[in-house]
Amino acid sequence: MPIQFDNTSPNTGTINLKPGTSGNFTLVLPTSDGTANQVLQTNGAGVLSFGTPASGVSTISFGTTGLTPSTATSGAVSVSGLLVPSFGGTGIANNNASTIAIIGNFASTFSVSGAYTYTFPGQSDTLAGLATTQTFTNKTLTNQTVTNYVETTFSATGSSFVVDFANGTVQQFTTNANTTITLPSAVVGKAMIIRVIYGGTHTLTWAGGTLIKFPGGTAPTATSVNGKIDVFSVFQNATATFITAVGLNY
Repeated sequence: MPIQFDNTSPNTGTINLKPGTSGNFTLVLPTSDGTANQVLQTNGAGVLSFGTPASGVSTISFGTTGLTPSTATSGAVSVSGLLVPSFGGTGIANNNASTIAIIGNFASTFSVSGAYTYTFPGQSDTLAGLATTQTFTNKTLTNQTVTNYVETTFSATGSSFVVDFANGTVQQFTTNANTTITLPSAVVGKAMIIRVIYGGTHTLTWAGGTLIKFPGGTAPTATSVNGKIDVFSVFQNATATFITAVGLNY
């Protein structure tokens, strides 16, 4: 099949073909002109064809048995390549910043090679942010320095108060009649401050706490004067609750 060059108007100009080597070789042209955005590629043996160039990671579906570009699969999966701009990346191998979105219930671990390695929490957990306000529950702080913190105060008014440590470690009770404060069963390491504000000439009785102990074996004498405040320290071990008057008749 001959090769024809059409140089009739407006297709005027010069086409130069230069060999890239001094040897002889044969290139077999494709049988069609391909589709938009395809490129001419070789199989390494001189046979040319039109194909779509690889652009890194595009669409990946996870399912039940493995991983293919469009079939849902599952299992241990390793994906390598560049995250192209159309999918939120930069297309640069040494990527300094990228956005990764995972939609669905997939356990995912991302490792950053180099100076740092980051492990993301499970699907039901939340990453802590440095510039946001967040609430942490059931976390253990070891050898930490906490500066200028604000203690939340739980307040209630009445004559019968059932103390719940879940309400915080500073609790304030305002009396409106003779009052009983019932403490929870003893738990090792529990402690709190209780402020009692008297709304009248009201007595104060302590209850609960598994076993309540006072210094010298006698409960502090309540001020029981309208508008006055008594402050008590409460702490527990495995078998008892210890109550000490921090200050009376404020």
